[in-house]
Amino acid sequence: MLIFLAFAIISVSANSHENTVSALLDNANNLFQKGDYGEAIKYYDNAIEINSSNAEAWYSRGQALEYQENYGTAIESYEKAIEIKPLFVEAWNNKGWNQIMLGEFEEGLRSIDEAMKISPSDSEVWSHKGVYFYSLRQYDDAIKCFSRATDLDPKNAYAWYNKGGAMEYLGKKAEADEAYARAKELGFNGTSAILPE
Repeated sequence: MLIFLAFAIISVSANSHENTVSALLDNANNLFQKGDYGEAIKYYDNAIEINSSNAEAWYSRGQALEYQENYGTAIESYEKAIEIKPLFVEAWNNKGWNQIMLGEFEEGLRSIDEAMKISPSDSEVWSHKGVYFYSLRQYDDAIKCFSRATDLDPKNAYAWYNKGGAMEYLGKKAEADEAYARAKELGFNGTSAILPE
């Protein structure tokens, strides 16, 4: 009887922790959606303090840090998510993008290629690989990646916009305008381009 009671108490305690973590993540995600990244990070940190093996919490924390342009710390969060969940495509992909933003191009490409091994048909992964080539001014290769991204997901507005940017650098004004127009049709407003300056 005592063993059953102890197990029941442990089970209730574990469920209580998971409910608390879930509530913290819900609050954090709501704050994130409102653009309050600093407050969202506090909630992600609280969730991680209770359950440090929650890959989604680490990943979401990384996204909030990324939106604050705190790329180095975002990478650390993505690495924690990957450590917990090695096949976490989005974490590999975002880690790569953040590495590119820090000028760590080869590391970024390695991370994006890891994401591509896991999910070769992921439009966002192809978009980020395009950003890699764009960052190195390899516009033809960037266009190939952005085109693959839009083939996989014709509604990927960022890929359309970035494809337009690469086309523009190559002097292909008509094609660039078409890509920009498609991005705009899909709701892209031009204020959150993912290409590095």
